[in-house]
Amino acid sequence: MENTLAVICSISAGFGLFLFTTWLETTIGGGILINAFIEEAAKLSLFLAALLLFSLRVKEKEIFYLFIPFFSICFYGIAENIIYFLRFPDTFIYFRLLYSYPVHLNTALLYLIFLSDKRLLPFTPLLFISTTFYHYGLNVLVLLIEESVLFFLMCTVNVSLFFLFVNLVNNCIFLRRALLDRR
Repeated sequence: MENTLAVICSISAGFGLFLFTTWLETTIGGGILINAFIEEAAKLSLFLAALLLFSLRVKEKEIFYLFIPFFSICFYGIAENIIYFLRFPDTFIYFRLLYSYPVHLNTALLYLIFLSDKRLLPFTPLLFISTTFYHYGLNVLVLLIEESVLFFLMCTVNVSLFFLFVNLVNNCIFLRRALLDRR
């Protein structure tokens, strides 16, 4: 039951996040940097809300709750890309998925890695600035790169970062479990 509730919360939060950021970006209309700022602020807010909701004591059980905002961001990225596909139903949208979806997943994994360790909480502003400029930088690059070879190179780097971050999350969880078992 708890897992079903977590999935429902993740889907709802992801879709709500998508609607909110889309509305805010449309209302403000500030361009690529502002959009990256809005999206990263909203994503980070989900993680911070989960930390506050489930306390700052990060143990094995609380780590599970940090996956709720992560999966929310997964659903956010799915909703965003479905809308892009409906607006621009051409083959380029499939190439866009290779770069845009991993951007959302990579920043979410970075939030998960950093916020799962309360000693890293003071670095949250630096993390936010880094993820915002990572998101912004890749959005600018995709606009500038027209040659498919460079685009695929950028996608390869982005997807490789995703697997690196997944590995880091696995290592963090494994180490934390090992430390908790020793107590």
